[in-house]
Amino acid sequence: MGEIAEILAMPEFVPIPLTKTWLLGVANVRGRLLPIADLAGFLGLRSHESLKKRKVMVIDEDGVFSGILVDQVLGIMQFTQSEYQARSLPESSPFAPYNHGVFVKDNEEWFVIMPSLLFANTDYQNAALV
Repeated sequence: MGEIAEILAMPEFVPIPLTKTWLLGVANVRGRLLPIADLAGFLGLRSHESLKKRKVMVIDEDGVFSGILVDQVLGIMQFTQSEYQARSLPESSPFAPYNHGVFVKDNEEWFVIMPSLLFANTDYQNAALV
């Protein structure tokens, strides 16, 4: 799963005061505090799913323990190296800065989104209201 450690149903969380609206709060996940960020909200998009139906992708890598809330997770796909293309999303896509190529399998495109690129974004790092 690359940078993603696990997928969770939306856990109960506690809001964090004085933060941007896309930082929903923190959840206790097996004794660890997991900050949960709404990816759609961060990108200025609107979710089409109720909060209860959405999923949290948990990243636990390189000192980062964080949850990214997404509308849905379709499952785990396996790709071969030959299916990878170093081709990006159009620059007009809000996902473009976090894209790292695409896999093409059975004439379907699966664009790669890298959470590490999201975490490196200074707007993402500065979730506190100033």
